[in-house]
Amino acid sequence: MRGLTLYTLEEARRIINLYLRRWDIEVFHRVLKTGCRVESIQFKTGQALINSVMIYAVIAWRILYLTHLGRQCPARRSNIRIIRQLGNPRHGT
Repeated sequence: MRGLTLYTLEEARRIINLYLRRWDIEVFHRVLKTGCRVESIQFKTGQALINSVMIYAVIAWRILYLTHLGRQCPARRSNIRIIRQLGNPRHGT
């Protein structure tokens, strides 16, 4: 954030909020790399790799969502329902 000239409090808040999201982005990439192991995927075409990473990105996002939900509402039974939905490929969500 060095060298950034901010003129209003709103600009400063915007930059701080963007910076605070950095950790979530780091965790998302860690889930992709270690949880989904996308670095070990090998395909013959670039398009197949892109398609695969797109699917894994959705999976990584759902894992992060469940992690945040579990931390914010640890006693909610909806956490169990969401986990069951993730395990059921015929479910519509």
